[in-house]
Amino acid sequence: MLTAENQKIIKRNVNAFVPAPLTKIQITDPGESHYIATGKMKRFGNLVDVEVSVKKETLDPVYWSILDDFIMFDMQNMGEITLNSAVVVSDPIYARDVWCRTTLTNVRPGQWEIVVALDKIDSWGKRLYILELWHKGTPRPESPDWVERFNLGVDSAKMSVFDDAHYRRKNGSIEEYEADNEAKELFNNKCYELTDNNDRCGVFTHDGNAVGFVCSSGIGDGSYLLRTIEQDGETIAMMINFM
Repeated sequence: MLTAENQKIIKRNVNAFVPAPLTKIQITDPGESHYIATGKMKRFGNLVDVEVSVKKETLDPVYWSILDDFIMFDMQNMGEITLNSAVVVSDPIYARDVWCRTTLTNVRPGQWEIVVALDKIDSWGKRLYILELWHKGTPRPESPDWVERFNLGVDSAKMSVFDDAHYRRKNGSIEEYEADNEAKELFNNKCYELTDNNDRCGVFTHDGNAVGFVCSSGIGDGSYLLRTIEQDGETIAMMINFM
């Protein structure tokens, strides 16, 4: 029964469970095995709506999530990579002939800055939810006009952006790479290592040069839309939303 005393216990347990205290907590009984607590939380510089599932038997919270459809994340800089005009965007386990990956051929060559949204929005924990890359020498537009380009598949819970000359090649050769099992294993292992850290991502280097970026993909496998910004016939920005 949802007594006054039980509500006090639930509110105390909820605020010990979520990453920041909730205000204006309301508790309802949907008639199932859990109570539902809702409230406001200060997150990303704003107040967001949060829902918490609470087990009736013990009054312990078991899952929380932000309900807002739009979340303004704090973006973090993750370094720079060098890209030429041909760029592969793909789950890094995919061979070059897999259909649900893409190669952009109109990318503006140069240094590219990488920024990500890395935070907690539910009980899944800290995850990478947005990946953006911006051409360093090009001013960022005040009102970005993102163009939908391609639905990317993910089967390893990872995504990558590589200069085409360094994606699944050996000495620049696709054939040489495909014939070398050790080269394949080294590439795959390095991609896994780059996501096996607190940042869930990292810059891929070859002979000391930053030629790619590998990151985890939000809550894991699925299909994610690649968007770009175009200027004078060239891609000057890329973005993938993993939410």
